[in-house]
Amino acid sequence: MISKIKAVKNITDERAEISLKNWYVNWISLYRRRFALITNSKTLFNVLVYYGTKKEISNFESIFTIILKDQVNSQIGINLDWNKKINLNIENSKFVKTNSQSVLAHMREFKFQTEYFVLDINNMEYELLFLMNRINEMPIGTMNYRTPKEILRATLNMT
Repeated sequence: MISKIKAVKNITDERAEISLKNWYVNWISLYRRRFALITNSKTLFNVLVYYGTKKEISNFESIFTIILKDQVNSQIGINLDWNKKINLNIENSKFVKTNSQSVLAHMREFKFQTEYFVLDINNMEYELLFLMNRINEMPIGTMNYRTPKEILRATLNMT
């Protein structure tokens, strides 16, 4: 899977600093389909991207960008300054590896929670939005029990 993403997105094998531009990827199966659980390294904000057909793989970066903007607008609120900041960060973004045990533990927890909250296959699109919203509302102990939404909002306000 990583080799398929490397063809369309900048992936580095080196460990990178925690930044709004760096993202971690974990694979998850929902509804018997493969998804990328993409987590921001600074805010731990999560996005689910379907990763199944050649169309999704070849358009991975643009699909990720659209879903990320939609999720920020729906979960945090619409703000033109935030959208500009997100656009700048997406242009230079990359997928990186992490050695941080706390980040790995949170991604594992996000993955388990996402699998747990899968409710009904009849309305998968609605449930994916619900799942993304739900995992971004989980308090994170290493972040002083703030949610990824709160951390992202504070980060966008500061930069």
